[in-house]
Amino acid sequence: MEAAHHLNSAPVFSSGTAIKVVQGNIATGYAAVATDTDAVTYNLSGGADQTAFSIDSVTGVLSFKMIPDFDAPSDINEDNNYVVEITASDSKGASMV
Repeated sequence: MEAAHHLNSAPVFSSGTAIKVVQGNIATGYAAVATDTDAVTYNLSGGADQTAFSIDSVTGVLSFKMIPDFDAPSDINEDNNYVVEITASDSKGASMV
């Protein structure tokens, strides 16, 4: 009898890819959501503006590190459009960006 081999699949995102944020808040109102049969964790893995954000590795909640000022944009190209990349990883090492 041969043991069955199960391939480890990467988590699959079901959350959106763009949001609009109300000025004057650290909260973005965005939470990354990915499903997998294993436990999923989240991290910021890229994007020109990733240093302006933090992410809760368990909940996927994305927040600004400091309250952004709409009148003085601090994103990389100063247009108030922030670009970040989030990676979801499962407990067995598979990941999805």
